[in-house]
Amino acid sequence: MPAAQQTAPPPAAAELSVAEMTRIMDVAGTLRRERRIAEQQLSRDETKQMLRERLLEAARVSGDPVTEQEIDAAIAAYFENLHEFKPPEPGMETFAASVYVRRGPIAKWAVGIASAAVLWWALATSGVLPGTARNERIADDLLGQIQQSAAAVQEMAVVPDVQARVDSFVKSAEAFRESGRPEDMRSVLASIASLESTLKQEYTLRIVQQPRSGVERNFEDESGKRVSGQYVIVQALDSAGRPLPMEIRDAETGQLKTVTTWGEQVPEAVFERIAADKQADGVLDEAVFASKERGKTDVEVQMSGAEGAPVARGRQITQW
Repeated sequence: MPAAQQTAPPPAAAELSVAEMTRIMDVAGTLRRERRIAEQQLSRDETKQMLRERLLEAARVSGDPVTEQEIDAAIAAYFENLHEFKPPEPGMETFAASVYVRRGPIAKWAVGIASAAVLWWALATSGVLPGTARNERIADDLLGQIQQSAAAVQEMAVVPDVQARVDSFVKSAEAFRESGRPEDMRSVLASIASLESTLKQEYTLRIVQQPRSGVERNFEDESGKRVSGQYVIVQALDSAGRPLPMEIRDAETGQLKTVTTWGEQVPEAVFERIAADKQADGVLDEAVFASKERGKTDVEVQMSGAEGAPVARGRQITQW
């Protein structure tokens, strides 16, 4: 038969550590307090009876005419309000106590706010945030470029309306600089660059010799086939005779296209005159339609009309 297993004896008190002894005493104290509370709750009727007898005796000795019913009602009200919580009156002491109780969360919030402030300051000084030193330098550089380009345009322009447009561009750029809007400043710079490019252009609109120098456009409606307009076919030629690409909005389609050859509308009398000129010997002698001078934004028509004055520039087409 196997030997019966023996249970190990509990450790001696001398072998327990101070921490273990403290935990045991805490448990014993908690059990004692819970037992006392339970005993008080169970003996409440006895306590009420003893309190009733003492109050009756005190009333008899003092000569106070208090009835037993009044004493019972007073005892019942006392026990009902025994554990009622009454919040403290507001004041500095109450506020200080609330801050002390919530010192943990408050400290965390304070650390978080301080960290966010330090991070914002670091980003601001490094130029990452809008309106920071770096963006201010970018805006200053853009404003300098705009002012430089504006000065070049004003020097090149020979018409008053260009001067007014440039002044408007510069004022807009200065306003965008103050409000911290560098993207809008870039748009102003692009507009001035486009205006400068237009002013630099210098070319002549000449009617082409071949294969056709003009075309008559027609359309049909309820009244039948009708003439839409007469057009001469032109090209923009630079000083070396090379055709330049131009952005032309087609009057028939409404689309903007970049082309080197397109049609310019002319009065019927001018169209007939150009046609007769070419039919005479196959060579068009009156070939200059208009010209664009450096420093100007618009094309000036040079082809004369029936009364000798230059014809008004009409519509354009890009296909026929």
